[in-house]
Amino acid sequence: MPAKTVLALAFAVTAAGGTAAGAALASASADAGPRVPVAAVTETPATDTPTDETPTDDMTESPASPSAAPAVTYDQAMNKALEKAPGLVAGAELDDEGEKPTWQIDVLTEDDKWREITVDGATGEVTQDQESSGDTDEATAIRAAKVTAADAVKKATETQPGTLQSLEFENEDGKPMWNVDIKSDDGTEHELQVPADNADATPTPSPTSS
Repeated sequence: MPAKTVLALAFAVTAAGGTAAGAALASASADAGPRVPVAAVTETPATDTPTDETPTDDMTESPASPSAAPAVTYDQAMNKALEKAPGLVAGAELDDEGEKPTWQIDVLTEDDKWREITVDGATGEVTQDQESSGDTDEATAIRAAKVTAADAVKKATETQPGTLQSLEFENEDGKPMWNVDIKSDDGTEHELQVPADNADATPTPSPTSS
């Protein structure tokens, strides 16, 4: 057979094979049905989303509550002290920092001795009675005062309502004075001065108070 004829037959066979292969692929594609595109899966990085946290007891801070007034008032403690040691009250102090409040009452006795009487702020019981020291000039000024300790406390609490914290007598430059420290219901402390030589005097804020 001539060479050209052989080449022509070979090309025909090759072309036919290619056509058949193409038909087979087309048939396979048709049998498989239409292709549905698959969406690419992407991963979104996690983000920290702020959340509203309800504060717990450990996270909140409450203002400190003012100390409650003792069951036994100053007047009651003073009377108890004077029953134990008759005389004149020269000073007083409320100690309410411990478990039980106590009153410390300083008394100038009728025989010119100084006594310190401790009164339970809850029961009114006298828990301690001991001698203390005092100045002779101060004793003389207290006896000459026109305003007693009880009067000074009454005047001060009328001016500034609250609980007595301390009461102190001083006599500087011949001016007898009661220094009265009052704690109001909101816990604020107020220092007042009451002249001891004038029964009609009005209490005034202490120069040292802020």
